[in-house]
Amino acid sequence: MNINTSQPSHSINTEHSSYSKTDTATHYRLSKTEQDKLAGREEKHLATEEVPNAPAHIKRMIEQLKKLKEQLELAKERLAELKQHKDNQSDAMQQQIEIQSKMVMELEKQVITLMQAISDAMKEANISDPGVLLSIIA
Repeated sequence: MNINTSQPSHSINTEHSSYSKTDTATHYRLSKTEQDKLAGREEKHLATEEVPNAPAHIKRMIEQLKKLKEQLELAKERLAELKQHKDNQSDAMQQQIEIQSKMVMELEKQVITLMQAISDAMKEANISDPGVLLSIIA
């Protein structure tokens, strides 16, 4: 028995399939909504829409929560940058890292406090749907 283990020879015509990056490259910039959707932050934009008949003060609190969360993300990114800096062992850099860490912790406390305040305000307004509260907090 003679088994041929060699690969069959198939020729692929690459004449029509070759292209350069400049031929197909398109320059497209994602919108803020698209960036948020890709980053998993899409729910933040929908949070106030999910409580359409909520009192105005709750809607303002939700908007403030969104802003605080954005500030927190930026502060965390800045802290990560500082920690990755090549000169992060110098005294000045250590001070900056410490200050940024305190800022992150303070923003986290503010987010938690505001989430609790929103929860309490929703209870007072008789909005008891846990799904709505979770979508706001997420």
